[in-house]
Amino acid sequence: MAQTSPVIAVPPYFFLHVLDNNKNITRLEVGPQTFVRQDHEKVILGPEKMVTIPPRNYCVIANPAIRQSDGKIVVDDYGQVKVAHGDQEIRFTQDPFPLYPGEKLASK
Repeated sequence: MAQTSPVIAVPPYFFLHVLDNNKNITRLEVGPQTFVRQDHEKVILGPEKMVTIPPRNYCVIANPAIRQSDGKIVVDDYGQVKVAHGDQEIRFTQDPFPLYPGEKLASK
């Protein structure tokens, strides 16, 4: 849902996807914070609740973000998160996490 107000309160364990129209890059903003949208930005998703996986459960993420060997997210030269299109990743019990731009929650 797109927000019309330039000031958005993002509570803890929530996230936003923000499109920068100048660079055509979607970035992730994680709460808690007060996000101030600039004129050239558009909130394309959120605020959405982070994905929480209970003990002894799992979820499937479609188009997962690519990670380096140390666990950091890979971004291209422009700052866009790289995703593995067509792949799926199974994630087990862990701390709540946001979905990066391009990722989809395939099953919970």
